[in-house]
Amino acid sequence: MLNKTKTKDLLPLERFWYEQNQKLIANEGFLDDLGNVFNDKFFFKNRNGKTELDFTVFDLEHIRIKQPAILTLSGKQYQITLKEYAKLLVINSITPRSVSTALPVYTMMKHLAAFLNIENEKLLSPENIELFHVSFLTQSVTDTRWMTRLAPPSYRATYNNFKFQSVQRTLYSLGVEGIIDARLTNRHINKTLDNVCRSIMALSRIEFMQGSSFNTLTLDIGQYYVDHLKQIYEKDYLYTLVCQSAIKSV
Repeated sequence: MLNKTKTKDLLPLERFWYEQNQKLIANEGFLDDLGNVFNDKFFFKNRNGKTELDFTVFDLEHIRIKQPAILTLSGKQYQITLKEYAKLLVINSITPRSVSTALPVYTMMKHLAAFLNIENEKLLSPENIELFHVSFLTQSVTDTRWMTRLAPPSYRATYNNFKFQSVQRTLYSLGVEGIIDARLTNRHINKTLDNVCRSIMALSRIEFMQGSSFNTLTLDIGQYYVDHLKQIYEKDYLYTLVCQSAIKSV
């Protein structure tokens, strides 16, 4: 660990990442024996063991964005990668008391990046926020492709942990600009989400926020039960088919 004298000698960008790393490893919910801000994977404690966040997904063809954001320090601008942007989101979403937002924020960021990628957009803005809602409520992004959801995700485990305007303002306070348009307000977000909820689910935004569906599992990523089963089915179908064929041939 660098002492105070040595940190004074750091360049602005080096000092910035040093401070972000200190913030991360100081959190009791972060497993710093398994890495730090400079690693591709973060590990957080959960009640069943640990949660792994793999930031290499932000380099994947269907998710990555070129030159997504700019970091301004002492009047000088630096390009930051999508992977670095996602790390900053996670680090600045967790609190000393809880790291429960880490996975929902990571998951929402993955979908947001993939959405901007496929739409060939640079920013989530008032002009495309409604289309984003449609995308998020009807599709999911895996490490290999887009998938159609069988049911929308829960509000509590998704939107409730990712307040777009707050995210933009938090990163802006660090000197980061990009991905989320500063013109995007809570009014834009709430109005368009209400429109989409009524169109897709025949529910108002308020009803969607209240949730209370018997179909909901308390999964970390806030998916509904049938959607969860769909992913298991698609993942294991080929393996099951091969096993069945092998048994029949005996």
